Amino acid sequence: MISNSKKLECLFHYIRSKCNAYYYDLLKNRFIFGIFNNISLSIIFPMLYKGCGLELPQNKKYIRKINKAAEELYKKILILDVNKLEIGDYNKRYLSNIKKSLYNQLQRYAYILIWILSENNYELEKIKFLDYGGGTGVLSLLAKQLGITEVYYNDIYDISCKDAKKIADALHLPKRDYIEGDLDNVIQYCNKTHIYFNGIGSYDVIEHIYDIDDFFMNIHRIADETCTMFMCTSANSYNKMIKKRLIKGHRIAETMQRK
Repeated sequence: MISNSKKLECLFHYIRSKCNAYYYDLLKNRFIFGIFNNISLSIIFPMLYKGCGLELPQNKKYIRKINKAAEELYKKILILDVNKLEIGDYNKRYLSNIKKSLYNQLQRYAYILIWILSENNYELEKIKFLDYGGGTGVLSLLAKQLGITEVYYNDIYDISCKDAKKIADALHLPKRDYIEGDLDNVIQYCNKTHIYFNGIGSYDVIEHIYDIDDFFMNIHRIADETCTMFMCTSANSYNKMIKKRLIKGHRIAETMQRK
């Protein structure tokens, strides 16, 4: 027999699974009657919380700070008119898709940052953070919103670097620098500038690295003496739901779209 507490927990997780839509509605309507207008959503509806399905470090201070930063960035991106940005069509589509599930997207990036900051208990003013393979740069935007002053962005494509800068400028969250190229180019940048990173994060990048052994053999060349690297990916063949969705997408791309 399922206990009442277990039933409440299941209900809570179901509600959280719908959190992207709920978060948007709460932010838009502020509970309709305005009762909670002066209360931060990061308190009553945080990105990171115990039981969110992600293992979290015991660092309440940074969890609170990241939740607050994620809420502020959410609001900024939500009102951003992507179509008015002078960026490429690909990144317009990509950023528009991110906006459709913005709560979930920011929750992932918040998860990356909390582990990077907690591993060595970094102070925000002492960290040099690199968003490796940053794409539209949302991870580094969250790092900047959090208060990390030395935030660096990297992507292999020149257009992505340019577009990420335009997006960051539009949100008034500029990075310290934008580094174009793969790991070899970042190594050259570090050797030239004597800037080395003590925090490196990425999402959905590792599966695009051609020689993963070579990458991990050389990543230390861009790292400071103490460095935490946290790389996440949704490319998980052991997750049946993800596998089913990707197979369906591949079949459409390889068959239907070719007709």
